Amino acid sequence: MRTLTRLGLQKSRSMLTGAVASTALMSKSVFAQETAAAAAGGTAGKIAAAKALYGANVVTLLQVGPPICAQVLFLSPLATMREIKANGTTGGLPMLPYTMMACNGFLWMTYGTLTGDSTLIAANVSALVMGLFYCSTFMKYKNPDVQVAQPVGMAAVAALAVAGMYAGLPQAQAIDAIGMTGCGVVVAMFSGPLAAVQKVLKEKDTSTLPFPMAVATTVNCAFWSAYGLMIGDPYIYGPNLLGLCSGIVQLSLFARFGFGKAKSA
Repeated sequence: MRTLTRLGLQKSRSMLTGAVASTALMSKSVFAQETAAAAAGGTAGKIAAAKALYGANVVTLLQVGPPICAQVLFLSPLATMREIKANGTTGGLPMLPYTMMACNGFLWMTYGTLTGDSTLIAANVSALVMGLFYCSTFMKYKNPDVQVAQPVGMAAVAALAVAGMYAGLPQAQAIDAIGMTGCGVVVAMFSGPLAAVQKVLKEKDTSTLPFPMAVATTVNCAFWSAYGLMIGDPYIYGPNLLGLCSGIVQLSLFARFGFGKAKSA
């Protein structure tokens, strides 16, 4: 009787051990499948993982906030364009931020298409449209002393390079190549006004820095940095962290020298 009991206990223990092992294998398999699905899903998979980690509300905020802030950034030069038209000249303003805005919009729309990131696509349609409009206005009223060949040439070369990468490279390679190009374009776009910093420091006059764009740059880059960190995309958070630093430097110049001379210009 004891022998039968012992055999029954051993059999039960063996069955329990087998069930535990089977459950562990199934769990590992499910986890592996979910991980593979997330990797294969591109941005969609990263968003799903972020919701599990940070919560749906935070993820929704960081999906909606960056495109809204981007529109504020892309519309912010309208005030500067009105001043240009009123004065009949661009004065000492650089053209680089506007050519880079148009190029930036085209590039990140392409990158978003490759990665399946609707947040990027939605945000950058207006960047392309408004950037072209600002460039057109700038060319119409440009100061004869302002060089435009270099910023226009840089934007044209970058746009052609992006189109070539999209058409001629495999998807994974195109994502990396366009992402790295995008880092350079974003830095150029956000650091463009910093070309006037030396003049600002020398003359203690911020009239060559567009204040609305400086504010919009700072807020926009803060949101995009958070979004890029959330989905783990260094091509998004890397340049935007640098853009955030650029915006802070510009705002610090306004805090130091004020707006007096800028208003009288």
